[in-house]
Amino acid sequence: MRDHKRISKVLDRLKKLWEVNPDMRLTQLIGNVFPCTEMTRIDPYYIEDEEFISTLEEFYSKKRTFRVGGQQDLKKLLDEV
Repeated sequence: MRDHKRISKVLDRLKKLWEVNPDMRLTQLIGNVFPCTEMTRIDPYYIEDEEFISTLEEFYSKKRTFRVGGQQDLKKLLDEV
């Protein structure tokens, strides 16, 4: 049986990514990653939660991110989770 605590952890990390990219819709935030990573070859149905969220974080940590108030350091935000 899977650990139920993983749900909050994954959603908290996803929330941080989305907050750094607030002008994106959720499906954009997720969909942008698939054509640009090795996930292109993987059916999303089979991706484990940790691998999925780690790939999102890695993808967006390589981009400059901005939000109201100036540039944010994504790594610092993710470390808070």
